[in-house]
Amino acid sequence: MHAISFIQDLAVIMLVAGVVTILFHRFKQPVVLGYIVAGFIIGPHTPPFGLIHDEDTIKTLAELGVIFLMFCLGLEFSLRKLFKVGATAFIAAFLEIVLMIWIGFEIGRWFEWSTMTRCSWGRSWPSRPPPSSSRRSMT
Repeated sequence: MHAISFIQDLAVIMLVAGVVTILFHRFKQPVVLGYIVAGFIIGPHTPPFGLIHDEDTIKTLAELGVIFLMFCLGLEFSLRKLFKVGATAFIAAFLEIVLMIWIGFEIGRWFEWSTMTRCSWGRSWPSRPPPSSSRRSMT
């Protein structure tokens, strides 16, 4: 019985992701944004009814999808291009990280958090850039 609900959940995911991909491609929008919308549509908190039977299985599939996305980015990664834009990319990444830490620190000051909390929160902010940003910088 578990296998049937898993296959039904997987079919719903593939169907919604396919339709959203076609729509976003047709409207010339980023497909990654379409996948986020598909996740919102499929998610357990979207009324009026749930499209998914087993939420834990879907979370596992979502993690597997992120792994596949990172694998695809690794396949497209070129060390020659990295060395070609190395200094520029390093400077841009360094400035972005410093700016994000500063913004996080200032937001923490606005909420009147302790200095240690502001440092921790400001430092954690730039630690997870979206995978699509690294893909765009390499093309």
